[in-house]
Amino acid sequence: MYELFVLSELMEGPKSGYRLREIMETTLGPNRKISFGVLYPLLNKLAESGYILIENPEDRKKRSITITDAGEAHFKELMKEPIPRNAHTDDLYLIRLDAMQHVDVATQLQILDGYKEEQLRILSSTKAMLNDFGQTERKADHLYAERILKLRQLKTETTIGWIRDYESELKE
Repeated sequence: MYELFVLSELMEGPKSGYRLREIMETTLGPNRKISFGVLYPLLNKLAESGYILIENPEDRKKRSITITDAGEAHFKELMKEPIPRNAHTDDLYLIRLDAMQHVDVATQLQILDGYKEEQLRILSSTKAMLNDFGQTERKADHLYAERILKLRQLKTETTIGWIRDYESELKE
């Protein structure tokens, strides 16, 4: 997940590790933090793989990270990989949405379609759970869970509408 993020941000130009960390927090939300203890080993791994170049690695104030041609190719491969369903699924879609300007329109539409399918799956599951709650005799026991599910339904429906609007814009 972080590998794709780092490469996508470097597609826009050189960055420092500190700046990459700031941008990630903006993309994923203020409550998501990436520690330097995770970031710098990842940067070293990417450099060893030939995907990035770290200039002035010994001088924190002058350190600059750039993407290589191999890194750009790897970024484009990562953008096309299927997104697994797990606790990071939504974060992976947010990272891909943020990086879509670096891939062709067909790939952008593929990403949006995958995100829409994921949201439709969540919506279907949420509606089924709400239906189950509606048929429960002890409805008061599930009042707060039902409210959370209604919130999830609203958020998912809004996201699906946003995706459809974005798809329409790309097709024009």
